[in-house]
Amino acid sequence: MRRGKTRTLDAFKGEMRMKGGLWALVAGFALTACANPINERTYERYMAAGDQAATRGDLSLAKINYSRAVTNASVGHLSPQQKGNGLFKYARILGNLCEHEEAEKWFLEAHKLNEDVNGRGSERTYVTVAEVAQLNYDIGHYAKAVTYFDQALPIAEKYHMDARNPASFADVYTDYADALKQTGSSEKAAEALKKAAALRAQASKPEPGYTRYPKSCR
Repeated sequence: MRRGKTRTLDAFKGEMRMKGGLWALVAGFALTACANPINERTYERYMAAGDQAATRGDLSLAKINYSRAVTNASVGHLSPQQKGNGLFKYARILGNLCEHEEAEKWFLEAHKLNEDVNGRGSERTYVTVAEVAQLNYDIGHYAKAVTYFDQALPIAEKYHMDARNPASFADVYTDYADALKQTGSSEKAAEALKKAAALRAQASKPEPGYTRYPKSCR
């Protein structure tokens, strides 16, 4: 979470990847269920259309397509992976459209699917809960952000994800420290800042920053 940046339409174009190189984990939901092939093909078309619209910066069209993809995943009995991926991308678009409550709701639903498939506290569950933490931090809901950071960061440490992506996690810990400071946990904030500094010192080179969810939209 790069500090000091505000998400803009241009910044969002082409950003269909996981922050800090971790989005690939979202696709790690195990494949299950007896899918309806017609619904599956329709789902894939809507997901591709959503990705294309998001890349162009047409967030309203992306929202429509991801919503339809999720509907097809549900009625066609597609896998938790497919429904979870659709919900995750749908929630990201909602967050960028300033529909914050709905975004959090569907991020949490995607996270529940993730936990059901991969197990609570597995490496793959980091991504979905970390996104809820970022959303709440970016819009100034610091107490909520701390709650979700407290769930996400132990997972990252358990699987040494921070060591694999030190520059990105330095930013994450910096934001965590600020959220702690904003909620009156100064001692824990200082510890998080030390962690951020140590990770930044380990990074051989800066990793690409990423933009934030907007607090308000036009």
